[in-house]
Amino acid sequence: MRRPGLAQLLEAVRSGRVEAILISKLDRLTRSVTDLGHILALLEKHDTAIVSLSENLDTATAAGRLMLNVLASVSQWEREAIGERTAFVLGHKRQAREVYGQSPFGFRREGNRLVEVPIEKWALLTATRMRNTGTSFRRIGEWLAAQGLSPRQGGREWQPKSVAQILGSRMAVELARGLDDQRAARDKDVRLE
Repeated sequence: MRRPGLAQLLEAVRSGRVEAILISKLDRLTRSVTDLGHILALLEKHDTAIVSLSENLDTATAAGRLMLNVLASVSQWEREAIGERTAFVLGHKRQAREVYGQSPFGFRREGNRLVEVPIEKWALLTATRMRNTGTSFRRIGEWLAAQGLSPRQGGREWQPKSVAQILGSRMAVELARGLDDQRAARDKDVRLE
């Protein structure tokens, strides 16, 4: 709904300059049932139809409006299902330490696997603790540079944004959580002895 071209089109509908909207395919207009509902309500209010070339739809008829809603529901389901599958696969690859993009800070690529870099792993955990105690991203970047560590991209200097990105990455969060869990288990064992 925030696309400039769609906003201009809907403004033209509101001004009464449009009798019908010709689309090549429904999912080029929207994949959201909610957004489609808003668009259809506006079009109905201004007596404007949608005509889809590939789906052979015309919202000037009851059957066309029904089919449009069914197709919009299928498009929304498809978009959400793709998102779920992608998140699942990336989560699996993350847990298996498989490469699926640029190697995150704390890891290096060996073939198709991610291998931890001990100094970066330590720095990541320390930086996470610093952030949890209120240290600014800028100060953490200065600390990382003082340790002789550089960001993976964007030059030699740590910018607050690049520090925020590495600390906010799922790999960093999972790594820090795992190290904290190991430390807590070790501390518990020491207390029990």
